[in-house]
Amino acid sequence: MSNVLETYEVEAGNVLYTGSVFFKVEEVREPHNPICPGLVFEGHYFDNRRQVWAPKTTLSAQYGRKWRLPEIEFPELHFSAYLKSGDLAIAENVDNGAWCWSHKVKCKVLLFDGSPTSWVKITGKATQFVTGKVYEIPSQRLYRRKASK
Repeated sequence: MSNVLETYEVEAGNVLYTGSVFFKVEEVREPHNPICPGLVFEGHYFDNRRQVWAPKTTLSAQYGRKWRLPEIEFPELHFSAYLKSGDLAIAENVDNGAWCWSHKVKCKVLLFDGSPTSWVKITGKATQFVTGKVYEIPSQRLYRRKASK
């Protein structure tokens, strides 16, 4: 198999290098708007920082574009499985409606199921949160952290 595919050659199961990130194709379909030439790929981007496949999204693919295939292996772990209840985490850049905020806030995960929001208990000091309270924050803002000694 060639290391480069044309848009019409891409099929479900391919992992494509988009120029900056990797995209795993789960479904190839025609666009909803017939004016748009090309195909739509449904699948997941690879989150390098978390080392998991991010939530499902789409990627527009114009005809004539070439896609490089990666030469590395990826884990099968998806975003919904990367954190679980009780894990220590950091909530990054969550403004919570405040006029200023702390960029990294220590917290403990109470509920994380891969949905757009998760429940956490704030354990560190922050401008926009009260320590010890439970908050619902965007899941994309949560990152695993190691216990401090």
